[in-house]
Amino acid sequence: MTRSEWALVLLLALIQWVHIMDFMIMMPMGPRLMDQFGVTPSQMAIAISIYSLAAGVVGLLGSYLMDRWSRRTSVITLAMVLGITTIACGTTTHYGVFLVLRGLAGMAGGALGGALFATLGDGVPAHYQGRATGIVMSGFSIAAIAGIPIGMLMANTWGCSVVFWTIGGMGLLAGVIAYGVMPMLPVQSDVTAWWQNMRLSWVNLNERHSLFTILTIAMAGFLIIPMINPYLIRNVGVAAHVIPWVYAIGGLVTLGSNQWIGRLVDRWGYRRVLGYLLPLSVIPLFGMTILPPIPMWGVIASTTVFFVLVSGRFVPAMALIMGAVPSYRRGRFVSLASALQQLGAAFASLISSWLVHTTMGSGHLSGYGRAGLVSLGMTILAIWFSRYRDSAHCGFKKPSLQ
Repeated sequence: MTRSEWALVLLLALIQWVHIMDFMIMMPMGPRLMDQFGVTPSQMAIAISIYSLAAGVVGLLGSYLMDRWSRRTSVITLAMVLGITTIACGTTTHYGVFLVLRGLAGMAGGALGGALFATLGDGVPAHYQGRATGIVMSGFSIAAIAGIPIGMLMANTWGCSVVFWTIGGMGLLAGVIAYGVMPMLPVQSDVTAWWQNMRLSWVNLNERHSLFTILTIAMAGFLIIPMINPYLIRNVGVAAHVIPWVYAIGGLVTLGSNQWIGRLVDRWGYRRVLGYLLPLSVIPLFGMTILPPIPMWGVIASTTVFFVLVSGRFVPAMALIMGAVPSYRRGRFVSLASALQQLGAAFASLISSWLVHTTMGSGHLSGYGRAGLVSLGMTILAIWFSRYRDSAHCGFKKPSLQ
């Protein structure tokens, strides 16, 4: 990649980190926020899930608007809005206002996710997109390595408000940097009506199966992810103060593994890499739900394998999404895929909360294995969707809507 392409990729990785941190930090700060607002666990679950729900809804609208604006305008505006709304989350002491602000932050973050990967698809040559996707998606790893432990330390020392102010400030800083660094990428405006564009994605079997792939992958992961922390503490016996280090070690390993997976995508192709990762991910996805009390080294090994394989699936999956459509429809399609990913994550989290409950007396979680079985089913569906390829729809010619 050229120097300007590297600058673009690193900028997108920074913005992705802000977006991921804004979402991830809510889960470990949940108990402190419950005390701060005086709300129940179910109300806190709503505050966490409303981010993904809002992101999914606005992503559907973004699939109509994204290709009508320049990539540069979209990324800068959305990064600024995300920063402002996150800062505002740290200034309120009223739960209802906080809920609205989290929804607004989710709307900005949901649209931003689509804009980032549409920009990546347009600004980086196709033969480097696997590596570039791995770098941008390292935002999760860096958030786990440093963001979560440092965020928890800040929350414990100065309160949750400082954490929101810091993340929001980073969002504003990223927007300012984008103003000076981002190139003016040409966008071929697509004037197709929103409903017609949605129908195009349904008629083209490759696009349809790409969307179902990202949806089922997201659901398989988020049936398990929200309950990992309480399960490790209550069932496995991990001390609460050790949890940030579990994230840090797992994130450190995935920082390298995602780059390696990205290079494999450039060398072998996204379908082949995804074809290996999806079956392998079944092991940690289901294994995490039946993990017994084990020594700490076993916990670290299990969670690290989980982070590597579960997060690694999204590198070839996003390359699959970006390669499914031409440039003039990429913004809409990636935004639609991001919306389905967010909605899938939100609904999977709700399903998980229905399946998993606390055992009276012991306080252990039960039913987590059922969530693992449903996750297994979703992964099998993802394998089937990712392998489907209709040669009649491999090109970028629009199918007739007549």
